[in-house]
Parts: sequence; structure tokens; C-alpha cells
Amino acid sequence: MATPTTTHTRNGDNNRLDPLALHAGRADAYDEHRAGTNLDTLFSRAEALTLHIDSVNDDYAAYIHGYSAYVAGARAEADQTRRIADQAYAEYLSGGSL
Repeated sequence: MATPTTTHTRNGDNNRLDPLALHAGRADAYDEHRAGTNLDTLFSRAEALTLHIDSVNDDYAAYIHGYSAYVAGARAEADQTRRIADQAYAEYLSGGSL
């Protein structure tokens, strides 16, 4: 398995966060999303997790970062899809071509 080139750190220090815990957080958020949990619920969970990030160990902090990263990426993708659809609909209404 290749070593990730990105170094994830906690609070800007030089201690690397565990990449397995980071990916476990992403995987759990992905699984919950694919099981039908909506993005607003996932975002609320991510916010609740990050409230206590300074009081947990590094492995759990990595997990929280991974969970939050998946949620942020999924929300950005959904927002971009919505913007594209809105733009296409506006063009359609104005008589433009798609």
C-alpha cells in the first residue's frame, strides 16, 4: 500500500495523524451516507464530533478529521451539482441551449 503524500497534522503540530484512523472516519461517513443518512444529518454529526476534538486522543482526532472531510466533500459535490442544474434550468427558461 502506498504511503499518502499528504501529511495530516493536529492543531498545526508536527505529529502525524494515523492515516488508518483518518480513512476509517471517511469510510464510516461514506457508509452512513450510502445507507441513506442525509448530508444535513452527517454535517450535524461532524460538527458535534469536532466540538471535542481537543480533548480526544490523536487516533480519534484523525477519525474525526476523516469523517468531517468526507462530509465536506460530499456537501461540495452536492452544491456543485445543484449549481449546474440551476444554471441549466435558467438557460432552458431563457430559450438558450443546454
